[in-house]
Amino acid sequence: MTGSINVYQQQADRQRRDELILAHLPLVKHAIGRLIGDLPMGVDVENLAAAGVLGLVEAVAKFDPNRNAQFKTFAYLRIRGAVVDELRR
Repeated sequence: MTGSINVYQQQADRQRRDELILAHLPLVKHAIGRLIGDLPMGVDVENLAAAGVLGLVEAVAKFDPNRNAQFKTFAYLRIRGAVVDELRR
């Protein structure tokens, strides 16, 4: 019985994670939009968006609600950092 409870808990956690990611996807577009004006021509925006989404997924995995920070703020910083790192490559 304990095994089925753990499986249920893992599925519920994944669902919450997925919902959090989907709810905050507009932050990726926002972060890129803030940077795009300063970028040279020819920068692949799709690669930046992919890096931003990976930053968002990382933010969801590393967020600690006990630190009294808003997820949106934490995620935005992670997203922007991932996009800037992609630009450096």
